[in-house]
Amino acid sequence: MKKFVIIAAACLLAASVAAQTYDPVGWVEIDPAGERASTLFPENAPALEIDVRRPHHVYVAAIDFPAGPLTFAMWVGPGVCGLNNCGLKILDESGRHLGGAEVCDQPEAIQVDPTAQFLRLCSDMARPIADLFWNYSPPNATNTLGQWQAQDVRYLYHNGSRMAVSPAEGTIRYDRVRDGLRGSIEDGTILFEGEPWEPGGPFQGTAYTFRRGCKPAGYEVVAGYEGFQEILTLRGDAPVRVKGGCEVTGYTADNSNSVLVFDPTFD
Repeated sequence: MKKFVIIAAACLLAASVAAQTYDPVGWVEIDPAGERASTLFPENAPALEIDVRRPHHVYVAAIDFPAGPLTFAMWVGPGVCGLNNCGLKILDESGRHLGGAEVCDQPEAIQVDPTAQFLRLCSDMARPIADLFWNYSPPNATNTLGQWQAQDVRYLYHNGSRMAVSPAEGTIRYDRVRDGLRGSIEDGTILFEGEPWEPGGPFQGTAYTFRRGCKPAGYEVVAGYEGFQEILTLRGDAPVRVKGGCEVTGYTADNSNSVLVFDPTFD
């Protein structure tokens, strides 16, 4: 009888997981030239000015997260994101940037479960929303070392560009720059440099941001392998340049260069 009860309970649990439903996020489109869009995405304003004749779309959604209300925000448009590397931002009710992810350019493909605790991002497996928050210490890698066996250099993808990651050299270089960045960045350009590190372990050093006609702007980052899939991620306060110029006016933890993600699959 006990064995039957255990099997029955397992079947019920499996059935409840299989029956989990996900619904599209309830997006509302706002004016990309409006004040709210500028507040949510100050770094994207130059792209809007350059591409005024091409469509830009900004979407926001209110998420009833159990620990407190969240706002999801996405900007889809030329010069801002490609097919699979648009930025999803997550903010708390005070407007503080909590985290996010790189997703496809189809907001309707992002789904949330009825408890507002899990997301499906563009047909990916469901993941806890809390795993997308950045205000936690990255875990030490547990399985990453095996991914580097017999590899002096590993090729990962970042914003549509193929990157050559070399722990022995202590660098991350652009191996094949995506077309939209050519002219500002060329093949072989160093994105990160530091001391050599163990392939499966955390490390730190200097990352760089780039703007056409300007010298690279460096900033300190720490790196680790985050989440269930142990994705290589660099974090640091990124430079803020004067509008339309090269001068660095400060540093912030709240722009697209503050968190750099390197994925083993083409994005």
